[in-house]
Amino acid sequence: MIVSYKWLQTYFEEKLPEVEKLEEILTLGAFEVENIEKVDGDFILDIDVLPNRAHDCLSHIGIAKELSVLLEFGITYSNKELLETSKVESILIKNKEQDLCRRYIGRKIEGVKVGPSPEWLKERLEAIGQKSINNIVDATNYVMFDIGQPLHAFDADKIDGGIVVRNAKKGEKIVTLSGDEVELDESILVISDEKDPLAIAGVKGGKKAEVDESTSNIILEAANFAPVNVRKTSRRLNILTDSSKRFENEITPQMAERGMEEVSSLVVEIAGGKDTKVGEVVDVYPRKTNPYKVGISLDEINQLLGTQITKKEVEGIWDRFGFNVHTVLPIEKIKEIIDSEVVLGKEYRSGASVSYDAPEAFDCSSLSAWIFKEAGISIPRISVDQFVFAEKIKKKSLSLET
Repeated sequence: MIVSYKWLQTYFEEKLPEVEKLEEILTLGAFEVENIEKVDGDFILDIDVLPNRAHDCLSHIGIAKELSVLLEFGITYSNKELLETSKVESILIKNKEQDLCRRYIGRKIEGVKVGPSPEWLKERLEAIGQKSINNIVDATNYVMFDIGQPLHAFDADKIDGGIVVRNAKKGEKIVTLSGDEVELDESILVISDEKDPLAIAGVKGGKKAEVDESTSNIILEAANFAPVNVRKTSRRLNILTDSSKRFENEITPQMAERGMEEVSSLVVEIAGGKDTKVGEVVDVYPRKTNPYKVGISLDEINQLLGTQITKKEVEGIWDRFGFNVHTVLPIEKIKEIIDSEVVLGKEYRSGASVSYDAPEAFDCSSLSAWIFKEAGISIPRISVDQFVFAEKIKKKSLSLET
């Protein structure tokens, strides 16, 4: 991950340590810094983000959070106001592959002025080795490197009909933004209009709806794609991009919403005018995930790390990471849930998922697993109700004659 020292500094009111000291702190506490280069009054750090942290640390804010914990600095987030929306032509979005496209957010903005980016934006992108293209494309790239959510912009007037998320047809072709003609097949997910592919989903955009100097109306995309499919597509086509690298490491679908708000605000700021109209967000999110919870005890932390860290220190670390922290006694929490009306009267649904359906619907094993999860204990879904309380299987009952 290529990171700008100046960019990182924007997240902190306190002055960051000198770059050599920052290198030492990161290397000992988080990730190895492989190289530091001075570029036009800035220092550029090449940070080796390991695969287990790629989902949240392939971004400036991800590295800033690590520094917030290591330095015990408060972190400052940009507080962008929600944009005032206008009545514009609505976007029609069809998601035909919901397992491969977990979330697709689109928004139309009319009356933008495409041109050079402001100097501050050019400087930040060029410092990390990215070529400035125009203010719209630069906005999408900036937000991706800032928060880790890939984004894309289409010229709305070059799109035939609505947006369709689908698998490509055998032999179908797309000309990418780099000018290469790529032949597709049924295993490759594309973003298309009613006629042609517009982009290889999660990998690279196409020429058909490219944003250029003549563009005045755009459709912004913030989506979440299945990591395995993106990885296979990227390797099969030999197209490796900053976007595919992030998607294949499974970023959360929750980031798409934040990415859309961030990029929309930035586009209006640097490419908007008095005639600019911002459309409502169209959010196709067929299967929403529940907030993930994990439980751990202070003893487990200290045994694993060989430390004597206190409860207050642990809570401070998690708070700086932005996690919600609750202290529970598992048995008391389980009793509380059982005695409450949280699960009473909820739908029984065979195969109900803890991650997606609970607490609105359960089957027998997901009910047990969800209750224990709420108390900070992760159990296999078969362990309590289907193993502990089930009758022991006898050899005779396995006979084909019974």
